[in-house]
This record gives sequence, C-alpha cells and structure tokens, in this order.
Amino acid sequence: MSTAQTNGLAARLSRRAGTALATAGLVAGGTVAGLAVASPAQAACASDYRYASIYYSYAEAHTEDCSYWSNSYAHHGGVSIWSGWYSGWSWARADDGLALSYSAANYFS
Repeated sequence: MSTAQTNGLAARLSRRAGTALATAGLVAGGTVAGLAVASPAQAACASDYRYASIYYSYAEAHTEDCSYWSNSYAHHGGVSIWSGWYSGWSWARADDGLALSYSAANYFS
C-alpha cells in the first residue's frame, strides 16, 4: 500500500469515527434541552440521566469512586432548581404543572 493510499484510508476511518460519535451524541441527547459537559476522564467514571417534557423535568448525575463533582439543573415552567455541587450524586426535579418551557442538565467539574 502506498503512502497516499494509507493516508486516504486513515482519513476515511477518522471521518467515519467522527460521524459515529456525533450520531451517538445526538441519540444520547434525545429531546432534552441541556448538555452534560464532561472530559474523557470524567466520562469514564461519571454518568447522567436527564428527562424533560411538558409534565416535569428531572436531572440526575453520578460520580461514584471519582474525585469529580456534579451539579444538576431542572427547569419547568416558572420553576428552576439547581442541586448545588456534590461529590457522588446530585439531582434536581422541577414541576410546574403542564408547561411548554422545560430543560434538564448535568454539569461535571
């Protein structure tokens, strides 16, 4: 295989990997407004769950056995809740009846 062929193959594989990661990110994001921000090291030991709809919003983050902290946020109608920064586990739930304005997010540090 020539150098040009090797470089072309590497470029195609890199593009495919980038597309797969972008697709996975879109699928994981679902319909929830908000984004969990975590470095690759945090992603290995941190997990998050987010749900937001016209009924209620909920965010939960776990960082067990890690030295990271998490902060959960839920917004629903006129109610906004921040959990504060916690090591191990954080969560926030907001419910303002039926509401068209809602979001949920988890942040890691």
